Amino acid sequence: MDPNAPFLIVAVLIGVFLLIWSSVRSPGPTAEQVALGQHKNKKKVIPNMMEKFDKSKYAGKEEWTWEEVAQHNKADDCFLVVDGNVYDVTTFISRHPGGAAIYKNAGKDNTEGFHGQQHGTSAFEAIEEFHIGKIVDSKKSK
Repeated sequence: MDPNAPFLIVAVLIGVFLLIWSSVRSPGPTAEQVALGQHKNKKKVIPNMMEKFDKSKYAGKEEWTWEEVAQHNKADDCFLVVDGNVYDVTTFISRHPGGAAIYKNAGKDNTEGFHGQQHGTSAFEAIEEFHIGKIVDSKKSK
């Protein structure tokens, strides 16, 4: 037996231990973090999970054009359109069970995606909290 064998075995075991320990200690970013640009110490852009939606900032504004809705297409400013109704879901993004999928249609018509089989009946009730108006023109945002 090689006289250095015990040292090599110990070195390999320490290396394996350190590799496992470092991956447990600092896991990589989640798919949601990558999709929302929150990895590698980037500034967090999602509003606080406990932030309450404040509908009062839209007082008197009940009609929206597709052009206006299209401007709200970021994680920190996210509108969706479902069945011609406009919703500001910005404060809901971090709580969305589907993760970053909600952000995929920010500033666009999300009717088809919203009516998908992934949403139960509770989604239809929950989204009403974020209702801010209706679309008034027929030209859809792509």
